[in-house]
Amino acid sequence: MLRPISRRKNRRRSCQIDTIPPAAAEAGVRKQIAEQNNVSESYVARSEKFMRGIEIMEQMVPGIQEKILSGQFKVRDADMHRLARADFPNRKQIVHEILHPEDRSASQSSCSHYSGINYSALEVAVRRIQQDFDFLARLCHGGTIKGACV
Repeated sequence: MLRPISRRKNRRRSCQIDTIPPAAAEAGVRKQIAEQNNVSESYVARSEKFMRGIEIMEQMVPGIQEKILSGQFKVRDADMHRLARADFPNRKQIVHEILHPEDRSASQSSCSHYSGINYSALEVAVRRIQQDFDFLARLCHGGTIKGACV
């Protein structure tokens, strides 16, 4: 009867590390790495995200990790961070955009409605302003309105 109690105690002692919140443990490790390498903790956190993005790319495109780390294939930090944060279904599209940056502008232009800017209305407004400016310039330089131009 004493055995189960002692096992429980040992089990509790061996699991004390599990009770530490993961964020606190990660923050301690980041701090140690930052101090050892004379960089900020935020730099270590960004590097961690970058590497997470590279690991995801390696799963989807075997061999790409070596090319990225050797400098044969350049990637933007923002793309790796976006990939690291992405949900699983969105990863394929992001990897495609990273591998084919020429396709990026087409996919982003199709999402221009997200920015809330109506570009066709903006073009019309710019044309009207240009016409008004041209009209006023002609009036001013043509001398139609006396004293209008200083």
